[in-house]
Amino acid sequence: MKTTYILLLVGIAALAANALEDPTRPPLHGGTHAAASDTPSGGSLRLSSVLIAPDRRVAIIDGQSYSEGETRGGLTVARIAHDGVDVVVAGHRTTLRLQVAGFSKEEHSR
Repeated sequence: MKTTYILLLVGIAALAANALEDPTRPPLHGGTHAAASDTPSGGSLRLSSVLIAPDRRVAIIDGQSYSEGETRGGLTVARIAHDGVDVVVAGHRTTLRLQVAGFSKEEHSR
């Protein structure tokens, strides 16, 4: 009887752990690399995160990880900075900016 309760508790704990998701993890869209058919054509690109370290620079664009200088699916990441990423799509260069969710000082102090 005691063993049954222990197994039941372990099973519930395992189910609860699987239900938790990391809110900072970017959404996965079929893997970590975009296919050639995923060429951004006409759609708006969304920059969700940048990582700048001494040995690498990475940007998360539409849920996909790109290194500085990387070309994939018709998109070239020309430059990664702390506040935005310069990309070239179909010969046109544009800057994607990080969107920062704002809050008022009054809301934070409550």
